[in-house]
Amino acid sequence: MRARRFAAVAAALLLGGALGVGAPHARAELPQLGVGVVVTDLGSLDGNLSAAFDINDVGQAVGVSWVHDAGGVVRYHAVLFARGQVVDLGVPAGATDSMALDINNQGVVVGFGQHADGHHPAAFTPAGGSLPFVPGDLGEANAISDSGGTVVGELFRPARHAFAAQAGSVSDLGGLGGPRSDAVAVDASGVVAGNAVDAAGQTWAVTYSGGAVTNLGTLPGGTSSTAADSNALGTVVGSATLATGQVHAASFANGMVTDLGVVPGDIWSGAAAVNLLGIAVGQSCSAASCRAALFVPGAAPVDLNSLLPAGSGWVLEQATGVNVLGQVVGIGTLGGHQRAFMLGPVLPR
Repeated sequence: MRARRFAAVAAALLLGGALGVGAPHARAELPQLGVGVVVTDLGSLDGNLSAAFDINDVGQAVGVSWVHDAGGVVRYHAVLFARGQVVDLGVPAGATDSMALDINNQGVVVGFGQHADGHHPAAFTPAGGSLPFVPGDLGEANAISDSGGTVVGELFRPARHAFAAQAGSVSDLGGLGGPRSDAVAVDASGVVAGNAVDAAGQTWAVTYSGGAVTNLGTLPGGTSSTAADSNALGTVVGSATLATGQVHAASFANGMVTDLGVVPGDIWSGAAAVNLLGIAVGQSCSAASCRAALFVPGAAPVDLNSLLPAGSGWVLEQATGVNVLGQVVGIGTLGGHQRAFMLGPVLPR
């Protein structure tokens, strides 16, 4: 499936504080789509902070939760949110912390473990087995295919390059002649989506297939783009620059780049995830604040907070995953503390 760029979310979590129990479900109506919507606090391991980064098509979500170790030190652990439970996926051997970035429809989870020398790619479920990496490799596993046969991400040495791991081997996917590339998703046909820096230092959304790296382009007059996710059919979403220099959420499909817009009144947006139906989620920002957003093809972007009833206590800041059922996960604040949320369904009947 896929993963999204999580560094800003993780950094925000590091600045937060502890949190107690969550609020009960809240219900609202989305008139323009005619759907009843429920928002759920996905919880945490011991009342601390949490964030969700992905959700599969059977409603299992993954992410991270802060937890106190035996010595009282606050650590972060990869977690699975499923059936009202928060399952600690632990840390790889030799690691002190971990984070789960992606889960496929078989429930296989990938991400990274934090070791003394940095991040190492990792799998967190028994079904995932061991990943075929040379011991000591630095990097992150960003996504796993639904078949479980391909893991993609970024290795940090000898250069920061996109990789694909298949059948016990790791391939460098190359780039656009610059110093860095990464891989963030893999579709049903094995095409990998990611990002690459060119020789001029510009970042571009790309796909990797058959040894070729394809620049997906940008919006008219723009100078860069990024990829965050792709669905099984090969639609890639992320962001692209406009001639004005503004950044808008964008989709890349069939050689076209489509501007997904911003929530009315905002100036910046980015898509973090897309489901099989082509519906994307992410974030839209004004000069003062950001909010979780829904991007439906052919419609104006929707502030997901507009689905919440007054007094819910939630502020939904960033949506990071969406499945075919219309369930959305991400990070928000509840009572002033950051928590993983699930919202849904958000799809038309």
